[in-house]
Amino acid sequence: MAFSLSYPPVLSAKILEYIYIDASEGSASGGHTALRFDKETFHFQHYDGGVIRLVKHLSSDFDYQYRYLENRNFHQASIALNEQHYERLHEYFNVQFLQQKQQNTLLKEIRLNIALLSRDTSHPLLSIKGAGLFDTKIRASSPLSLALQQQIKQKYGNDALDKKILNLKQYLGSLQLQPWPERTLQLSENSFATIPYSFASRYIDSVSKLLLLEAIKKGIGLNSQYYFSPEHTDFKLSATEI
Repeated sequence: MAFSLSYPPVLSAKILEYIYIDASEGSASGGHTALRFDKETFHFQHYDGGVIRLVKHLSSDFDYQYRYLENRNFHQASIALNEQHYERLHEYFNVQFLQQKQQNTLLKEIRLNIALLSRDTSHPLLSIKGAGLFDTKIRASSPLSLALQQQIKQKYGNDALDKKILNLKQYLGSLQLQPWPERTLQLSENSFATIPYSFASRYIDSVSKLLLLEAIKKGIGLNSQYYFSPEHTDFKLSATEI
């Protein structure tokens, strides 16, 4: 259900919508507000640690989440602004969202380095993406892995995998800690934070590559519990897509 309030239109007006969403239960026990710029909706959300972040959604996705999945009432006021003010306000929220996204990425990078240097092996940031998809328990080589081995040998040479694995191991052994660039911590409302390719990221990326190459060399296949191959023709890729 939606309730709407309208204000007198202005010349060349564009409509900014202010939305209040009724409280619900559990995690939605508080009311919620949002600003809608046509197809984009901005709102603030609470995250663990008491952090409140600006979030941007497609308006259709926002409606689906709150109107239909959560079945909450909308109270909506339509505010007519001249085009210049509307665009300036829209740009302001977009810049705030992008700056916040950049700062969150920087914070994640800092936490990644702390977790690695603390040897906190249980930390989720230290998980190797995709590593769990390989089935290391099956001793028989995977036909797909063997076919990939053969293609690599034909294109790059018989010892290409061994050379690449050795190079990665040497690179990992030579990685040195570097001081954190101080300029990345000088946050400003008028600029975006620089994200360094830090020691931890270099290490995790190299380990990920090493695990993949070793899986190919050993003929390790994917765990059939974690993927499926649809047989319907609609799912087949064309030559262009491949």
